[in-house]
Amino acid sequence: MIKNARELLYFYKGTFQNDLMRFWNKAFDEKYGGFFTCFSNDGKTMGSTDKYIWSQGRMLWIDSHYVDMIRKGILEGDVDQLLRRAEKTYKFIHNDAILPEGYGVCAYLCERNGNKKESIPGKGFYTSFYVDCFVIMGFAEYSRVCGRRDILDEALKLYARTRAYLSRGEIVSEPYPMPFGYRSHSVPMIMTNVTYVLYDALEAFSDPRESEIKEQAIEYVNQILNVHFDEERRLIIEMVPDSSTDKDTLLARHVNAGHAIESMWFCAKVLKDTGWSETAAK
Repeated sequence: MIKNARELLYFYKGTFQNDLMRFWNKAFDEKYGGFFTCFSNDGKTMGSTDKYIWSQGRMLWIDSHYVDMIRKGILEGDVDQLLRRAEKTYKFIHNDAILPEGYGVCAYLCERNGNKKESIPGKGFYTSFYVDCFVIMGFAEYSRVCGRRDILDEALKLYARTRAYLSRGEIVSEPYPMPFGYRSHSVPMIMTNVTYVLYDALEAFSDPRESEIKEQAIEYVNQILNVHFDEERRLIIEMVPDSSTDKDTLLARHVNAGHAIESMWFCAKVLKDTGWSETAAK
């Protein structure tokens, strides 16, 4: 039984370094960059060498943030190896997964060598804006730890393209399409995460665009706490209907405790960085 904060820290550090990263170290593709993610539950058998770009963006963020934590003395590891791996993952995404203007933002799936592949036959390469979000966060965090402003600029361009699709209501989210007539909590939730990763990177470069991104982060937090927060039940509602006649439907009653906790983590981060207010009391 874990008895105190010191033991808890020891447990988390050990689990991350000796269990989680030990697995992902073996999953890295030295030839093409990026990570293999299709394994059997016991991790012994690889089912496919296809690369889901959602996961590539996540792993780029993890390797990059790991570097930051090593530099701060929180974790142990090989910074040079992690940066080399992050660079190869970044190049894989940059060279192979970014779609031309007018065709979406990021491809959902690539073959091992980077050839784009439809995740759902006939749906095209652009099938989920969540992929864009994880790529943006991966690029932003990598830019911060390696000091590459050009990669941050690339992340901001992808962010602007993603926001344009969202503002037009052209939200793709396969394999879980959003139901018509409802506003999904998952959109402002992940965009809150995206914006605070971006403004952390902008702050590191003393970039004046930080203030604009912080304002957008607050907008997303307000969407969560003013649109999706049920004052009466004190719950975050996952699907808010546009019509009051749908308020008693199964979708409108649905709550997701895990999402709510994760969302409050993102909101707390933004509110702490931008100044606590009455909003934070929720």
